[in-house]
Amino acid sequence: MLNSYDKFTTNFKKVIQRAAWVCLNDVKKVITAEHLLLGIVSVPESFAYTVLKKTGVLFAIEEQLKTAPSHIQYLRVSRDITQGEILHLSMDKDAIKVLEKAADLALSEESSHIGTEHLLDALLELETAALLGAIEKSAVPVGEFKQSLQARRRRVKAKTQTALGAREDPAERDPALRGELLEEENVVEKTIRKDEFIPTPALDHFTVDLTGKKFQERVRPVIGREKEIERIVHILSRKEKNNPLLLGEPGVGKTALVEGLAERIVRGAVSPILSCKRIMRLDLNAVVAGTIYRGEFEHRIKQIIDEVLTQDDVILFIDEIHNLVGAGSASGSLDAANILKPYLARGEISCIGATTMAEYKAHFENDATLERRFQTVAIEEPSAEQTVNILLGIKEQLGAFHRVAIMDEAITEAVTLSERFLPHKFFPDKAIDLIDEAASRVKVRLAKDTFGKEIRAAKDKLKKLGKNKEETVRREDFLRAVAIKDEEEKIINLLKNLKEKREKETETPLGSLVKDEISQVVMDMINVPFLEKGAAENLRLLELENVLQKRVLGQTNAIKEIARSIRRAQAGLSDPKRPLGSFIFLGPSGVGKTETAKAIAEEIFKDRGALIRINMSEFQEGFNVSKLIGAPAGYVGYREGNQLADKVRQKPYCVVLFDEMEKAHPDVFNLLLQVLDDGYMQDSTGRHVNFKNTIIIFTSNIGLERFNQVQQIGFAARSVDQKHRLRDQFEMVKANILEELHNSFRVEFLNRIDKILVFEPLGEQTVREIVKLNIAYLNSRLKERGITLTLSPGAQKLLAEDSFSPDDGARSVRRLIQEKIEEPLVEKLLRGEVKEGGNITIRTDGDRIRLRT
Repeated sequence: MLNSYDKFTTNFKKVIQRAAWVCLNDVKKVITAEHLLLGIVSVPESFAYTVLKKTGVLFAIEEQLKTAPSHIQYLRVSRDITQGEILHLSMDKDAIKVLEKAADLALSEESSHIGTEHLLDALLELETAALLGAIEKSAVPVGEFKQSLQARRRRVKAKTQTALGAREDPAERDPALRGELLEEENVVEKTIRKDEFIPTPALDHFTVDLTGKKFQERVRPVIGREKEIERIVHILSRKEKNNPLLLGEPGVGKTALVEGLAERIVRGAVSPILSCKRIMRLDLNAVVAGTIYRGEFEHRIKQIIDEVLTQDDVILFIDEIHNLVGAGSASGSLDAANILKPYLARGEISCIGATTMAEYKAHFENDATLERRFQTVAIEEPSAEQTVNILLGIKEQLGAFHRVAIMDEAITEAVTLSERFLPHKFFPDKAIDLIDEAASRVKVRLAKDTFGKEIRAAKDKLKKLGKNKEETVRREDFLRAVAIKDEEEKIINLLKNLKEKREKETETPLGSLVKDEISQVVMDMINVPFLEKGAAENLRLLELENVLQKRVLGQTNAIKEIARSIRRAQAGLSDPKRPLGSFIFLGPSGVGKTETAKAIAEEIFKDRGALIRINMSEFQEGFNVSKLIGAPAGYVGYREGNQLADKVRQKPYCVVLFDEMEKAHPDVFNLLLQVLDDGYMQDSTGRHVNFKNTIIIFTSNIGLERFNQVQQIGFAARSVDQKHRLRDQFEMVKANILEELHNSFRVEFLNRIDKILVFEPLGEQTVREIVKLNIAYLNSRLKERGITLTLSPGAQKLLAEDSFSPDDGARSVRRLIQEKIEEPLVEKLLRGEVKEGGNITIRTDGDRIRLRT
């Protein structure tokens, strides 16, 4: 062995030194064949290392080393070991055989030196477990690995036959020759690619082949987008900067467009330049995952790039490509974007990226060197008509998955309703979501598992038989074990038959998807049950004013105008780009302006919480506008909550009530102009907030004193002449107040309001009805105790007279009932004077209210 040591090449000696270092730090202190393989991995300049890297086996070896971190540490901090130290180390039989075999291989080739290629060949010939395990893990057949090794050795040998020197590889001794050999090797690799298998373990592990047969079986067809696909093909065919970057909002079909391009490549429906290409989708999260040690991420990215360079038919696709910026970076290391930049600029690799415009501005525009390496392709949201065509193209595939026949009327309904009620999402994704969920509803409702119970019973029985068989074998009752095995085979055959029957059952269509299912899905999504169609919905809209008048008394004219506007919006005749309705409520205090807003929220949106109330007295200064849309960038509170934009985004189907509008700063109304005209606004972060499904109400106290004077007179008016004079006086005050309103607010603001409504003063009869309404509400609360209140006409009149106040209107009715009725009632309940199921009469005793049981 000592004689052979002098013939070892420089890199061979380095390999032995590294192996010896690992051995010195090992418990057994014995050099093994595995140590020799570790030595090869630790010498990147060696021929054997190059072979392992080119064939992809190196990656598998490094993955195995993760389970032996001590070896990694020794390889990194190893020092040179003297020849004497090496000679004093012991070596096991396998390692000795490997070295002897390497010497024999060099002798058989009449080589004047023993190189790392001979060592690697010897490890392979002697079937070293560590090497064979790595080859198997890398999915490279052993025969092909050996052929690749021999082919590279023949190419290098042809270049080195005339070189001088026996104790060094000529390529190691002469750097110029080494560069020439490497260049020659690359040329040969490109010319024999079709005949030689070049494995790509990193690509196989971290990417998905979009042109592969397995993926193509479930890809959706791309309808339209001819212009965008043509633009992508042109960019991919460039010599340099052949990297398209797809920009579009979420859900417009960026990823589907790339998958569609892959499908066309498979069909051969593209330019011959791309006909043999493969589109590989890179999973960047998988690349980052598990990178513990410094440099591991960079090594993975570099290995992926190296493998792409060996495969001239690969196009990388990186979805959410903005994640490249900063990915895997740590202090003093490069991120993925900076590693890729040189290769992208020179056109050595081709990459398709996809991201949103917001992410592009945040990450790419701040990095000009990265931005200029990509050619942007704008992916616009398709129109409603184009979305219908897209859905028609994929309905067969969706229907086959759900076993449902999708009707054309369901597709049209999905597009119409998603456009109206899901404005925060984008076509075609939102329409596909509706069809998909509606079809799943039909499938869940109609699907039957006839054989499921039998299959579960058979599986349970098979499991029980397996336990019994093990028990009988332990008892050495082999005859019984054989009988159990026969019974198991019968159960297995039964399971097979049952599964075949279930498979046939699942091929049977379940039913049809119609437009009513789409409406139900939308109702569930937005949590607003007002999409019912047909006679029931029409009747509800026709009865809207009657329902509202039961809640708000004495305001017949205002309620009629509100009902007309809402009916027009619900019927789809009003401008769909504007809110459902916008109103200004004027009038005396306490006549039902706020109560009307509450009633609209409950009756239209079926939700008491669908009222967003904004007190405009909090916005008397211009800078307070930030409370509505959020603080601007750079100010305290940026990206924190606000009073309007966030609430409407969370509950887009609501009534927005701006109370006491005259107290707000004019800048607030400038902000609301866009809301009233276009149905949306932008918050401080630039996000659109949709107001197209809201009802906007402003209330104002302009002319409150004059209204209250009329109200005071109106309550005392009893004769017909008094009521006529009151009407004339009210109309005069109303005209003056409207004129004052137009003088207080800008014309462009008032012109965007649908209706300006003036609420009338309350008469005595109306206040009496309000008293009756409050007693009825109190009765509903007492119903659980079985107690009933009966209100006498005299008590009703007295309560109305005592509770009315021109300044408070009907607000004092609730306070008076609480004082005169609820408090005495509580005392009677506590004393036991009123028992469950009792009846209490509210009567008058002079000018006092009495409760009689």
